[in-house]
Amino acid sequence: GKKVVIFGLPGAYTGVCSQAHVPSYKNNIDKLKTKGIDSVICVAVNDPYVLNGWAENLQAKDAIEFYGDFDG
Repeated sequence: GKKVVIFGLPGAYTGVCSQAHVPSYKNNIDKLKTKGIDSVICVAVNDPYVLNGWAENLQAKDAIEFYGDFDG
């Protein structure tokens, strides 16, 4: 059994999501890991290509897994 944090966002490249939500998880990944969290997952209503580009832009690919629910 893994412990996972899953958070959802309205979409990639939105202002508050890019400036606050994703960075808050990225910047606190070490704190989450010390509390036993195995992985952090972000779900947004975008296709995988957009999410991959956004994750690269935010330099968050190593800290957070990004999954798209493009049928939202």
